[in-house]
Amino acid sequence: PGLDPAWAQNGDPAGHPNPATIAGTYDITDAFGAPGTFLTRNTGGSLDDYTHEIEVVFDPHLTTGQNTQTDFKWKTLGPDGVLDVVYNSFGNLKVDHVNFNTGSSDHLVGDSSDPIFIPGYTDGDTVRFKTVYDSVLDTIDVSYTHNGGPSVLVYSGTGLDGSLGDVITNNVEVRIFKFGDNVPNQSIISIDNWSLGAGGTPPIPGDTDGDGDVDLLDLDALGANFGTLTGATVAEGDFDGDGDVDLLDLDILGANFGTGVPSASVPEPTSFVLVLSAAAFVAARRRR
Repeated sequence: PGLDPAWAQNGDPAGHPNPATIAGTYDITDAFGAPGTFLTRNTGGSLDDYTHEIEVVFDPHLTTGQNTQTDFKWKTLGPDGVLDVVYNSFGNLKVDHVNFNTGSSDHLVGDSSDPIFIPGYTDGDTVRFKTVYDSVLDTIDVSYTHNGGPSVLVYSGTGLDGSLGDVITNNVEVRIFKFGDNVPNQSIISIDNWSLGAGGTPPIPGDTDGDGDVDLLDLDALGANFGTLTGATVAEGDFDGDGDVDLLDLDILGANFGTGVPSASVPEPTSFVLVLSAAAFVAARRRR
């Protein structure tokens, strides 16, 4: 709650309340309209691999119940554009990108035609957002954890127009913006931890439980959800993002099986061979 001088308080001065709703956090709120309430910090340096994380509690926030009509925005900005993770009061999670070089601006994932929701989320829960940038591949991995649960991959890839580039060396920002004034309730965002560091390891395709490796626990998770699941998540075994858990996801898990930091339980190699053999048999029957 004691803000380092490197951080700048911007927007509505009344939106930086004190004391915090939750002990040890820094809270921001917004009464209505532009420019909202936000914290910024200059970053500088040169573009390289980085990991950016923030842990927050939203209470109140959602349209159902408190009906706050507010956007939460977590941004990185650089000379090439903006990367923006948005969680609005309708419960919709989006990843947006602005490309300054081409003038393009759009959702990378989570638009109105294909919304993303955090299953089981309710106000008062803890959500941790994470982005991992690979400067060689020019790709970003955006994920979240809910109440300390498994990491769920939201987006993995490059930016609009096939390029992401430097969206980090100007500043980082957290902003909330009340887009509706016909309800009195204000969203309160409690920031528990916010970090930006060099390097980082993107999630391993096939790692359902987010423990850094692909093992029998991940195979069990995939097996338990094998079949058609509309809106399936990484935690359920949907590694290709097509909304279901099928043989394509099993192929991805198989290609990465045994990678990462070994877990406490080391699987017998024959177990996975048998599963792959059965999957191959099923695939052959389907082709016929």
